[in-house]
Amino acid sequence: MASLVSFNSHPSHAQSNGNDDQNLIVEADDSLQWLRDEKKYIATGNASATRGGTRLDADVIIADYLETETTDAEGGTTITHIEGQQNAKFTRGSMIATGENITYDLSAEKAVMRGQNAKIINGNETLTATQSITYDRSQRMITATGNAHVKLSNGQELKGNVITATLNDGENDIIRVTANDNAEVFSPTVGAGQNGVREAFADAMVYEKSTGIAVLTDNVVLKEAGNILKGDKAVIDTVSGTSTMSSTTSGQRVGGVFQPAQ
Repeated sequence: MASLVSFNSHPSHAQSNGNDDQNLIVEADDSLQWLRDEKKYIATGNASATRGGTRLDADVIIADYLETETTDAEGGTTITHIEGQQNAKFTRGSMIATGENITYDLSAEKAVMRGQNAKIINGNETLTATQSITYDRSQRMITATGNAHVKLSNGQELKGNVITATLNDGENDIIRVTANDNAEVFSPTVGAGQNGVREAFADAMVYEKSTGIAVLTDNVVLKEAGNILKGDKAVIDTVSGTSTMSSTTSGQRVGGVFQPAQ
């Protein structure tokens, strides 16, 4: 590496438990600029910024800092957040996130991936979006916006304009998914010739991975083998393929269109 520098970074809840190192290490192949008036450092050329188990890689990394008081006369700097531009990649544990642009707030422990091909791969699960994906470590939550699509380790696929995925304590598995605005759920366990729901659409949906139950609300449409059911609310067991459609507050009757047996 042509350039290497170590900075103080904001202490976090994780650091107080000894899970992360406090210092942020910035490296680059080409150059490291210090823009003192703007309170920025710019690392160029295969740049990386690492703190403990968290790492950001990009062609260019910009680090914003605050001046801090220290016991010596020179004082010090504290990095507040970093930004990766071009070929940006954010990694933590089993999580690999990519985007056209990635920003990471060190104090809030929140990373935002932006761009039409924003993606997070976490073990055997994948989230994609065309606008942005936000990883909030303090809440163990990932929010994908813009034609969001999640593929879970059990084969289930969910879609929505906005998807929020809740992670387990180890952050290596999604335990709950909520989808809003054009929510859609597939049931891959329902094969050809089997009874059950294959596709479902609604304004909103909550899916619990442990039970395989998806609850869809408002403008619900279920489709399977040419049959169509409509109602206000549906409770779907994506494992068995069974579902219950109901009418809630709209006063509209539940209805369906069924194809005759061949």
